Amino acid sequence: MKEIQNNVESLLGEIRSGKTGRDKIITQLYSDGKLRGSILSVILKMGGSKEDFDDIFSIALMQFVKTVMKRKDLVINYDLNTYITSIAKYTLLAQLKSKNKNTTQLVDANTVMTENPENLVIKKDEMTLLHSLLETLGKNCKEVLLLWGNGYKMRDIADIIGYKSEEMAKKKKYQCFKTLLIYLEQNPEIKKSLR
Repeated sequence: MKEIQNNVESLLGEIRSGKTGRDKIITQLYSDGKLRGSILSVILKMGGSKEDFDDIFSIALMQFVKTVMKRKDLVINYDLNTYITSIAKYTLLAQLKSKNKNTTQLVDANTVMTENPENLVIKKDEMTLLHSLLETLGKNCKEVLLLWGNGYKMRDIADIIGYKSEEMAKKKKYQCFKTLLIYLEQNPEIKKSLR
């Protein structure tokens, strides 16, 4: 999966190349232990069960492939696992809503994840600018801000990055975001380009 992760654009091209390429990528994604673990963790945290996993996982992969095929201009501006996991989150939310299960958790999850994964697409030049901007902040800041921007809760960010506590993740996010805002104020042309 590392090879795939390092070159998301070639993965998207492989999916679009035809049935053989699509099947190859689906097989690789389906057997990726890290992706499976990430989605299972999200399902359990959101009130789903292990029994929900197979359905949610399969639907998320199929939705991902469908989106790649439908949107030729699709650019994924963050980790592929994060993208597919967010599709799984929305799939689970829809199922839980229809079952009228765990209403309180649904409201909380909906306030955290305000955008559909398909709406998180940025034009390629803006994405390049955003990534280079985040690179100037450093690897840790880039990771924290991308995860936070994609709706991860602070405790999840702490787990993913390896901080000792949720408070450390909050503090890091605050510092990084503040640095980002200062940088954008000092560089209004970049700020304008990202609007």
